[in-house]
Amino acid sequence: MSHKHSSRLLHNGFTLVELIIVIALLGIALAIAAPSFGNYLERHNLRAAARAISSDIFLTRARAVSENKQYRMTFDQADNSYCVLKRNEDDTAWDPAGPKRSLYAFSSGLYFNFEDKININFQTRGTVTARTISIRNKDRQADIVINFTGRNYVAFTPK
Repeated sequence: MSHKHSSRLLHNGFTLVELIIVIALLGIALAIAAPSFGNYLERHNLRAAARAISSDIFLTRARAVSENKQYRMTFDQADNSYCVLKRNEDDTAWDPAGPKRSLYAFSSGLYFNFEDKININFQTRGTVTARTISIRNKDRQADIVINFTGRNYVAFTPK
């Protein structure tokens, strides 16, 4: 093996200039991708919150039918939360049937888009108060539309 060839084997690696160029290119790519990733996260969080509420509506209706008890979901715009309530044994009041759930669990940028409070009542025969629950972030809105049979769907609209 010649001296030239063995010297080349000992010195293959990256030079400082090559390393700086690679880091600069990664930084440029990251700067371009960051806003898109932020928008993706906002859309994902809105969809996740809408799906969770839609699922809770479905499960609450199923509980009302299977337990032969009235249930209610109360949505509070003031603190961006909702809770599930169950009619007590005397049929005189509503008792909590689970923990209070907050939109902030999905993202601090989500909020209910209605005034005051909304109640959805679930009857023992499976009928439900027809309502639309709207959730917003800065760019999009998700409308959870509930019909009187308890079926619901989510419609997404840009701002």
